[in-house]
Amino acid sequence: IWKQAIPIYQQLGDADKVARTYAFISSAARFLGDVEAGIALGEEGLALLKDQPTTLGMVALLRETGNSCTMRGWSDKAGSYFNLALEGADKLENDEEKAETLIRLAFELCFKQGERLKGQQMLQRALELAESSGLLVTAELAHTYMAEFYFNSGDIPLAMHNNHNAIQLSRKLGLAHWELFD
Repeated sequence: IWKQAIPIYQQLGDADKVARTYAFISSAARFLGDVEAGIALGEEGLALLKDQPTTLGMVALLRETGNSCTMRGWSDKAGSYFNLALEGADKLENDEEKAETLIRLAFELCFKQGERLKGQQMLQRALELAESSGLLVTAELAHTYMAEFYFNSGDIPLAMHNNHNAIQLSRKLGLAHWELFD
């Protein structure tokens, strides 16, 4: 049903809402387990909007398409989408989109041979940006991924420290799911 909104937004000339709608339905498909549809919808939206100026919706669509590619193990393709999203977020000077995209790109790099340190540095940058901008959900995600990075690196004290910080942020947000791990 959401896809029916796309031609309406096109008629209104609202490329940002077209991009956001594609990002939303791509994400929904991925969450429902249809990763291929998520990728296809993301790429359909990107092809449709290829000549449009960069908007926050376009950044979200690029990031979501990268997320879906990650689920298929298409690391290079995902990284390309994430890098384009990061360029857009930088251009638009939007800290939230920049931090969210840095986290996704960093996560991809943290598990790639030879790129782990670069990924960890991006996670740290995303965390600092999220915390300084008051983006608690984004900071919680960055701490969670940093905990996983340090755990996989064998640095259990730093993994526990970041996991503890993620739990504390979740409490501030009123999310109870982390209580299982405290």
